[in-house]
Amino acid sequence: MLARSILRGAPTAAVSARAVAVARPAVAEPVARWAVQARFESTAAAAPAAPAAAAPAKPSEALVAKLKTDLKTAMRAKDSARSTVIRGILSDITYAEKSANPPKEYLSLVMAAHKRRLEAAKMFDEAGRADLAAKERAEAALLDAYLPRILSDDEARVRVHELCKELGVHNRKGTGLLMARVAKDEELSVVRKRLIVEAMEGYFAEAAGKA
Repeated sequence: MLARSILRGAPTAAVSARAVAVARPAVAEPVARWAVQARFESTAAAAPAAPAAAAPAKPSEALVAKLKTDLKTAMRAKDSARSTVIRGILSDITYAEKSANPPKEYLSLVMAAHKRRLEAAKMFDEAGRADLAAKERAEAALLDAYLPRILSDDEARVRVHELCKELGVHNRKGTGLLMARVAKDEELSVVRKRLIVEAMEGYFAEAAGKA
């Protein structure tokens, strides 16, 4: 009887053992997956990030960088006249940055300094001080290196018409788009605004006549 009971219970025990053996991987599998995922995440975190592409320097930043480089060169060459002029421009930029309404670009500060020297030269000429007038003109000449080429009125009109064609601007609805591009153009940005508007209106009139 006892032997039969044992024999009868043996299949049940074997089945139970097999069930446990089969059930174990079901518990271990998520753990294994978690371990692999954790190892992958830690490896990805440890991998160095790709270096970000350097953003191109803005026009104002490029101007300041050039001024600082030229100042070092002038100081090494003991060129006091050039050093004084460049220091003056950098000082104007620093002062403007701390003002309540800092300029969007620094080229206007260079242009203003250039204009002041030419006006001072004219005043010294009228006062009979040719020596001081020559000094002011010499400093203005040093600032020429930082100024864009000055377009003639005809050149400015042609450039505005070319921009209108490029942007597909044929009427006043595109004025904002056109003026935004003019502001970014180094040479057109220093042209009188009235001339820009006249050139733009002239192109619109021509476009309307051809339509």
